[in-house]
Amino acid sequence: QTTTTLKASWSKVTGATGYKVELLNSSGKVVKSSTTTKLTYTFSKLSAGTTYKVRVTAYKTISGAKKYSLVSTTLSTATKPATPTLKVTSTKKGIANFTWTNVAGENGYQVYYSANKTSGFKSAASYKTNVAKGSKSKLTSKKTYYFKVRSFKKVGSTTIYGDWSKGVSVKIK
Repeated sequence: QTTTTLKASWSKVTGATGYKVELLNSSGKVVKSSTTTKLTYTFSKLSAGTTYKVRVTAYKTISGAKKYSLVSTTLSTATKPATPTLKVTSTKKGIANFTWTNVAGENGYQVYYSANKTSGFKSAASYKTNVAKGSKSKLTSKKTYYFKVRSFKKVGSTTIYGDWSKGVSVKIK
């Protein structure tokens, strides 16, 4: 999935001519629907960080009419949340302060940092929904660190991560 698309896939149902694929909002209302003979379908033009359910029902064409199965499969999922924009400053010895844009539909954020621009990133902290600032202490003064942030959304026991922000460097006071 991306911030604006969801790709559904399912197993073949023996004897089925095709499949009806429906996208439902959090209220259970069908917002998009299509039929296909393939085992995948991609919904597009969706909102970032939004929870959806995908329902797939097999059908068989008999005498020119589609006869739908009484059994369908429904899966809860979500689009990726948008990518926040990160700003980092250091105004006190050994401390980096960071803020980011609060994006819609997230359940929280992860901030990672490294002394290397392209590798070695480790967690600075995780933040709850709608929190858009934090800090990391015990950093080496006069050293440059790189920070990045991403949002995430939880759907049941699954966590869907947004893309990482661009890395931002800061020289620690």
